[in-house]
Amino acid sequence: MASSGTGSGTYPAILRAIPSDPALRAEFQDLLSLLALACGVPMAGLSVMDGDRVSIVAAHGQALSTHTRTTSLCELFVGSEGLVVVPDVLADPRVSDCREFARESGVRLFAGVPVIDACGRPVGTLFVCDREPRDLDAARREALTRTASRVAARLGQRADERVAERLRLERDAVIRKLDLHQTVVSNMDGGVMVLRAGDERILYANPTFERMFGYGPGELEGRPAAILNSPRGADSPTTVAAGILEQLQRTGNARGELLTTRKDGTDFWSRYRITTLDRPGEGTLWITVQEDVSERHEAERALHEAEALLRQSQRMEAIGRLAGWVSHEFNNLLTTILGHSELALLELSPEDSLRQRLAEIRDASQRAAGLTHQLLAFSGRQILQPRSLDLVSVIRALDARLRHHAGPAVQVAVQSAAGRPWAKADPRQLENVLLNLVSAARERMPGGGRLVFSLATEIDSDRVPEARWAIITARDTGPTPDPDHLARVFEPFHGPPGSKISSGLSLAVVYGVVTQSGGQVSAAPVPGGGLEIRIALPASSPEEARLRPDTSRTNLRGTETILLVEDEDPVRGLVRQILAAHGYAVIEAASAVEALQLVESRGILIGLVLSDIVMPGKSGRELAEQLKREHPRIPVLLMSGYDSQGEGPPAPEEAGTFPFIAKPFRPKDLARMVRGVLDAGHGTTS
Repeated sequence: MASSGTGSGTYPAILRAIPSDPALRAEFQDLLSLLALACGVPMAGLSVMDGDRVSIVAAHGQALSTHTRTTSLCELFVGSEGLVVVPDVLADPRVSDCREFARESGVRLFAGVPVIDACGRPVGTLFVCDREPRDLDAARREALTRTASRVAARLGQRADERVAERLRLERDAVIRKLDLHQTVVSNMDGGVMVLRAGDERILYANPTFERMFGYGPGELEGRPAAILNSPRGADSPTTVAAGILEQLQRTGNARGELLTTRKDGTDFWSRYRITTLDRPGEGTLWITVQEDVSERHEAERALHEAEALLRQSQRMEAIGRLAGWVSHEFNNLLTTILGHSELALLELSPEDSLRQRLAEIRDASQRAAGLTHQLLAFSGRQILQPRSLDLVSVIRALDARLRHHAGPAVQVAVQSAAGRPWAKADPRQLENVLLNLVSAARERMPGGGRLVFSLATEIDSDRVPEARWAIITARDTGPTPDPDHLARVFEPFHGPPGSKISSGLSLAVVYGVVTQSGGQVSAAPVPGGGLEIRIALPASSPEEARLRPDTSRTNLRGTETILLVEDEDPVRGLVRQILAAHGYAVIEAASAVEALQLVESRGILIGLVLSDIVMPGKSGRELAEQLKREHPRIPVLLMSGYDSQGEGPPAPEEAGTFPFIAKPFRPKDLARMVRGVLDAGHGTTS
């Protein structure tokens, strides 16, 4: 018989699902009850053929069961096209194989209609049964046939519903997938853009891409992609586009980095990956994924700058070590030359013809000593004696020298913030810094100009604990330095472009003194023209000022025993002569170890230890610290023209207060310093 519906494969599945589907089971249960009533029989059922078995899935008047096809009456309907009636199962030869089943079940009458799927294949049977043998009249046969049509129609409807449900689920899955793709693309960290090959116009840009380039939703669609390439890149946008196109045509893909521009005209570096996609009916498309890599480029630029600064620092350090070593050797020579020339001048009569020549030697030695001080200041190897200094007072006391140093064409002015900034620095070296700032400004402004010193105190709250700085700012009105000059402004012999360098060490000396003093120094262009040098020194206060030995007395003679420690024979011989000429008894040692042996083994009353700092083995600083611990009553006076470690004299809180005299020195300066230390009340010990 004919069947309706589509999806023939769903018929057996629908039939098998009846027992487990309450609504469907109730529907067919009612239908079978009406069929049994209409046919005047006690039993009705609906079966499904499943391989070599037959299962009753809905029934009226009997239980659900499963049988083999060979023993089931439903096998009778395989190949049947319509109603089949068996009035007496036990007597009909067509179902002889089913007689045993009939005796057990008591079935005598069996009538049914095959359930045919959409392809014409029998998949089950609608049947009625009775325990009495009899035939069905025409009306009852019609009722069975009509009911079978209703069953077929319902199965077809149910099959259509299942197909529709499957299609709906598949459609919903596709929609969810598309929505997922759209959500993923819309929320990607990278910007996605789709271009049409040929005219390179934008078909689509996801929200991330639009935000990256500063455009609103849909604002980029239809516009040429070339507008996104910065005209300030190394190549023109046209050249960049041509290079990318060549990659795409050769390999179908392209990747790289380029300078791109936002809608507001600002530039940024982006990394791109382009893939070719051929779409039937749409032609060739280019899928571009881009991300902003400006931070990485900025980090790389900062790294390059840091590496350049490191190389500059290493270069400065190497030059500084060389300058320090030269200064050390030169200072020892100058100490000998200057000292002997002074002693010789004392022995000559005013009328002696050699006096003028010796005076020239002395004066030349003093000028050479000034040069070594400059070299040591630059190299950071000078010996510093920091004190608490009032910057306003320092600059006021130096005002006349600053103006004289600047010359008539450069005006010097001082501005001070509220209060009086105090700094911890070596007073002689701070004067050296200020004079070199003036020298640098004079070199930058040969035609004249203005130099303004500003003083202030600042607190760096970013440090833990907070750091207080005394700030000195020197701002001139010379030409604005170019980046190359600004980067090398603190290097020796690197003056402004086109200038004739005089000393060649001005700002290099400033850098060396400030950094060795624990401060910071930087250079920056002044808006409108000029150069600003900003110096930050550790801040101090009046309460931190320290008393120093009195070296102003005129009676420089004494009778105490002085232990002289110096590894250079010429310098040791000169100092011995100077001290002996002033009445002192002198014991000599060529090393710190030898000096300690003299103190420990000979038991001589020693009034003062005068020691060089830079010596082989144990340094003079280490000697002073050991004597302070073991013989605290012996005063120590240190001397040197060079700090090999860049550390300066020991800090008072670490090893007591150790006075210091810098080489080269004049005989009277040494005698005055020795007498001042001895008279400061340190006493003697044996």
